[in-house]
Amino acid sequence: GGHGDGGHGDGCHGDAGHGDGCPLGELHALVRGLAREHEAHWRRSTRDRGAEVALVSHALERLAALHLVRREGEVVHPLPALARFGLAAPTIPLDDPEAPR
Repeated sequence: GGHGDGGHGDGCHGDAGHGDGCPLGELHALVRGLAREHEAHWRRSTRDRGAEVALVSHALERLAALHLVRREGEVVHPLPALARFGLAAPTIPLDDPEAPR
C-alpha cells in the first residue's frame, strides 16, 4: 500500500515484481484496509479478524466464474474482460421481439 491512502495503494498493478498478478496477501491487506475505511457502510463482521480471507475468497470465486481472473497458487492474475464474451457461439433468444425471423 501507499502512504496517505488509507493503507491500500496500487501494489497489484504489475509494478511489484509479480508480472501481471497480485499475491493473495496483498489482496487480503487491501480488503482489511477497505473494511476499516468504510466500516460505517460494511457489515460489522467484515472487520472481524480474518474476515478479509473469506471476503477475498468469495470475490475471487465470482470473478473466476466470470473468467475475469485466474489463480495460480497464491497469485491472482487479471484476465481481459473482453475474452469472456468469446466463450460460446452467439445465441438469439426466441422471445426477443427485435430478433430477426
